[in-house]
Amino acid sequence: MIRPDPPAPSQSELGYKNWSNRMKTDKMLHLLASYCITLTAMLFTGYLGVIVGAVAGVGKELWDYARYGRQMAWRAFLSDSRGDLIADASGIILAVIIYGLRG
Repeated sequence: MIRPDPPAPSQSELGYKNWSNRMKTDKMLHLLASYCITLTAMLFTGYLGVIVGAVAGVGKELWDYARYGRQMAWRAFLSDSRGDLIADASGIILAVIIYGLRG
């Protein structure tokens, strides 16, 4: 007897429930992480900490991109990750402002 293929799992079964809330949380985590990494690095290396924060932000995006099994293409990477990279840049700018106010 031939059995029919089982139905495809729904998005909630795959863990995509509340996907928009998870995306918002991801952006906030990117901002917080880039701020903390940049400010901590700036305390030890001065303004070279900006480079450390930028490398950490792009590295995290590459890690997310590879982790979720997407095909590696730079054009797709930049279009999918634009929001996260903007959040990383915002965290870096905030860290530079706070570091500059520290005097």
